[in-house]
Amino acid sequence: MAGEPDEALLRRRAARYAARGAPGALEVAEHLCFSRGAGQYALPLESLREVRPRGHVARVPGASPVVAGVFQFRGELLSAHDLAGWREPGPGARSRGEWLVVVEHQGARLGLVADAVEGIERRDAGQLGAVPVLLGERGVCFRGVLGAQRLLIEPERLFSTPAFFRAF
Repeated sequence: MAGEPDEALLRRRAARYAARGAPGALEVAEHLCFSRGAGQYALPLESLREVRPRGHVARVPGASPVVAGVFQFRGELLSAHDLAGWREPGPGARSRGEWLVVVEHQGARLGLVADAVEGIERRDAGQLGAVPVLLGERGVCFRGVLGAQRLLIEPERLFSTPAFFRAF
């Protein structure tokens, strides 16, 4: 049976190629990149609803330092959250921020204050570093680090973390 060695060779090759995955089948993800204070952030594009100039944001007396205020978004009142206030709680000199990045997760929306919006970046989804340990419990809202310094926001965690999501 001369066909058996050829068949065995083909099975081994098929198993080897199947284990590697198809070349070029990398999962590429797109993110909106922006900065706030000393932090650099990335938001998955599927959670982005709008980037708009900050405009009027009304302060809310007694609100958490994370909540910069509220603003009108297409007839809806949304809260504006400050990632700089989240990462470095307490009173501090922070810029006003020039932009609002409107994020949506499962029908809930909020705005993130941004100083600058750098644009959209495409990256291999496997290029994700660990969230820095120094962030402690405040690192829960991030999936990891893209590149050397950009924190990747995890919308599901952002909306389910009471200390970030609630104003009071």
